[in-house]
Amino acid sequence: DDSIEVKLLFMKVSEELDVEDIKRLIWAFNDDADVQKLKSLYSTKSFPEIMGVSRGEISHSSFIAWMLNTDESHGLGNFTLKKLLEILVYYGEKKISKQNKGLVNSIILSDFQLNDVLVTTEKSIPKAGRLDIYIEAKVFIPSDGKEQRLFIVLENKVNAKEGKGQTEKYYDYFEGVRKGDDIYLYVYLTPLSSLALSELKEPECSCKEFIQINYQSIADFIIKKALKRELTDRTRFILSEYSLSLSQPSIEEDTNKKEILMALGEEEKDLLNKFWNKNQNLIKAALYAISSDADQEEDARKSAEILNAKDFSKYVFNGEVYGKGRLVLAVIQHYVALNPMITYRELVRKFPQNLQGSKGTLAVKSEAKERRNFLKPEELITLGDDSVIAVSNQWGSGNIPRFLEHVRNELNYTITKK
Repeated sequence: DDSIEVKLLFMKVSEELDVEDIKRLIWAFNDDADVQKLKSLYSTKSFPEIMGVSRGEISHSSFIAWMLNTDESHGLGNFTLKKLLEILVYYGEKKISKQNKGLVNSIILSDFQLNDVLVTTEKSIPKAGRLDIYIEAKVFIPSDGKEQRLFIVLENKVNAKEGKGQTEKYYDYFEGVRKGDDIYLYVYLTPLSSLALSELKEPECSCKEFIQINYQSIADFIIKKALKRELTDRTRFILSEYSLSLSQPSIEEDTNKKEILMALGEEEKDLLNKFWNKNQNLIKAALYAISSDADQEEDARKSAEILNAKDFSKYVFNGEVYGKGRLVLAVIQHYVALNPMITYRELVRKFPQNLQGSKGTLAVKSEAKERRNFLKPEELITLGDDSVIAVSNQWGSGNIPRFLEHVRNELNYTITKK
């Protein structure tokens, strides 16, 4: 009986999910306004996709070079190049500090000048190949009181992996021509998600002197901020269309390779989060169905199996829904709000470091690890002894149960799983 097989299939996903539940979820899915918005968004082709260049490395390099070129027609001047430098400090502060600590501080304070900017693509490098984007500029650093030459060497990888030792060859060449106090910043750009990027211990390219960044940072720190400025209609259209092309999945028909989303805008993030929260039971059921169906292609089965195994649990605290890391942050912020005079030492006793594991639950801001802690101004917590602390964002299925048990038993907090 088909209905019995379907019931057995979905019982593994949820003991309470039966055929009638599935029908109800599908009907609700089809009628949901946010689903309609997503369908509209992803059924609308961006201009780069219409042109068939939405996943071409050369096309992306050309666009980024246009955006970073201070003399181009976008009218943004050096705004975009300055934002790129902010991204590089965010992901590679230590590597830049080794060359010039003053430059790092100036970028953070936005207190520097760029002059004589030159941006080129496909630059031929002897015995190394063609570099995707090459930038020369003169940078005036107030703390040093002088102007220095700045070079940015950017290797862009969208679909293909790095050629054998390619970044090492670039690094060796440019280090060989370095003069005096020249500043060289080596950049490796990929579509890797921000979460995966934050978990890297070193860049994925062969030369570890490169700073790895992703397209999401380009979308968040450059395009999103540029769109808030006064722009011509033409520039606004170009930036918006490019942003749309980054957020749309693409499939190469000749290889049947499913392309990842390269970056998401705020609207897409918000819609997709709502979509997940409303439809996660249906999505999990579909993933299990795909992973268990012998008629599905092997790649599809494996992808669905991996996704279905991931723990996307959400938790309800004080009427708000949180993922694991955000839940921990919200709980600790709430506790401090109720106990504003608490010191760092006292807070650590209330939320022991071993709740998280080897990285620690809490860290003072000066010792917080880059991309391992919640470090945005609104995420930092000031205590009664004037210390500023950062909460770890490294929470998963291995340590969140320990945290939940502690705050429920020791602090009497009520937290439920959604």
